[in-house]
Amino acid sequence: IPPAGTASRFLHRRGWRLDDGDRVIVPLKLREDAEVVLEGWLMGKAQRWGRLEVQWDDRGPVIIPWRGEGAIERVVLPPPPGPGRHRLAVTLRSPPYGAVVLDRLLVKRHSPEDYS
Repeated sequence: IPPAGTASRFLHRRGWRLDDGDRVIVPLKLREDAEVVLEGWLMGKAQRWGRLEVQWDDRGPVIIPWRGEGAIERVVLPPPPGPGRHRLAVTLRSPPYGAVVLDRLLVKRHSPEDYS
């Protein structure tokens, strides 16, 4: 686990491609005050109308609208329920022929100086 203020990067070669309704589940062990960010890009019709359903463990999903034609976009995810082991599920909802490529999952723990 990195010290406070540093980021962990989990890179999957070529990313995970999700079509409408596809889901990826990522196990994470997080420390207190962790911030989780997804990096990736939208493809096809998802660029005009796409959304992620993000779910921590067995909690209800949180809907995050995502639109754009940028090469790499960043989406800040809802905060995890707390420190410890968790399962993060990400599902894409888009029109037919829309997709997303999830390239990186960044985990950052804030240092106490970030809150002063």
